[in-house]
Amino acid sequence: MSQPKRRQIQLAPWQDASAKPFVRVVGVTRTFGNTYAVDDVSLDVFQGEFFSLLGGSGCGKSTLLRILAGFIIPNQGRVYIDGVDVTDLPPYLRPVNMMFQSYALFPHMNVEENVAFGLKQEGMASAQVKARVGEMLDLVQMGGFAKRRPDQLSGGQRQRVALARSLAKQPKLLLLDEPLGALDRKLREHTQLELVAIQERVGTTFITVTHDQEEAMTMSTRVAIMDAGRIVQVNTPANIYEFPATRMVADFLGSVNLFEGRVVGTEGDDLRIRCDAAGCDLLIEMSQPLPEGTQVSVAIRPEKISLIEDAPLTDHNWLRGQVADIAYLGDVSIYHVRTTAGQVVRVQLTNVKHEAVQALTWDDEVVLSWVDTAGVVLTT
Repeated sequence: MSQPKRRQIQLAPWQDASAKPFVRVVGVTRTFGNTYAVDDVSLDVFQGEFFSLLGGSGCGKSTLLRILAGFIIPNQGRVYIDGVDVTDLPPYLRPVNMMFQSYALFPHMNVEENVAFGLKQEGMASAQVKARVGEMLDLVQMGGFAKRRPDQLSGGQRQRVALARSLAKQPKLLLLDEPLGALDRKLREHTQLELVAIQERVGTTFITVTHDQEEAMTMSTRVAIMDAGRIVQVNTPANIYEFPATRMVADFLGSVNLFEGRVVGTEGDDLRIRCDAAGCDLLIEMSQPLPEGTQVSVAIRPEKISLIEDAPLTDHNWLRGQVADIAYLGDVSIYHVRTTAGQVVRVQLTNVKHEAVQALTWDDEVVLSWVDTAGVVLTT
């Protein structure tokens, strides 16, 4: 009797020890005067990734992108693309193209002339240029706009033309600097999915810079969170959101409630954490035990907290409070609950019912509750 075939688990490249990075940044530092814009950064990006550098203004993400492009030379460290050391190469000798936030389209050229510009500069034959331009415009669904000038296009259309021009030279690596920053919210959400579909179709490795958390979460295979010139955490969007490595990451990515406390013991796989400021004990699942007395923070996302009518028959993972504020956002409602100890806890509930009057209102007494897998213990 034949044995059933085992399902093969395909590792992502960053999980495969035998996979070679396509882009390697090794110990790169760049200073401007006494300021460290990029501080000893090392990073591996793999072939075909849609990789995002995410962080607030001044964190170093744009400087790192320009180092990859060759516009800025690092003070120390090396940059490798497809196994070649490009640290000292000028931009035009790197297998890289860059799409700027402003799109930088030539206003005196029409769409097809903009897309063809770089190909003509390289001396490509006219017939090849025409074929490549047509292919790129069809890829971004702009074939019917070839004769229009940039001032005759919407913001979303200009973004597509800029993308077509960036991909026309078939770079090994495409760098995108806040590519959707000039678009309104609805168009940006639509374009995020289009951009991912195009990237998957062409197979080019994308590295993008953004300060928009939703953009990074939607488009990326992996995200690097940057702060003060350093990379704080690199992981998939889901893992960074669910398992932040530091308080900074937990607080930066989405909304989070932080409970300060100290470890007072273990119960099975759970740590018992006493949070005097919140007025409760927390039992939080953690694979690695911590010594009693260790000062920790517990991060709990607002959507992982439930509002219940009666206090549970336990001595942990619940709080009494009063609704202090409500934000109705259509699909969800955000409740700010002031606990009896004075801490304000943010709770997010999905509006699954069509109700003119909300079930909860200001000053209502409530009980907050969560399970032991809802939180993440942070020691940094």
